Amino acid sequence: MWTLVTTGKVFSAGTDIIPSNWGTEMPSTTELVRVKEAAELLGVSPNTVRIWGANGKIPEYRHPVNNYRLYKREELEALMAQVYQSADSETTRRRAK
Repeated sequence: MWTLVTTGKVFSAGTDIIPSNWGTEMPSTTELVRVKEAAELLGVSPNTVRIWGANGKIPEYRHPVNNYRLYKREELEALMAQVYQSADSETTRRRAK
């Protein structure tokens, strides 16, 4: 049995509601990244990633054995896409003035 801890909620296999896209097993390690790699992907410091996770700005998960913070790579990539899209639209608006 494994336990998944997200910000503010603990999920245990078979006892609580588990995110539907996870099924009954944790995602593979290629889908999850630790703090350092998440920080590199986002271009911020590891402490910034920890703060964003604690504040709910990015979804944060916990490893069931060692309690490390984990982040889904696809969620981080989606966040980066939103940031770049927002930056592009802001640049376009400034040029139009």
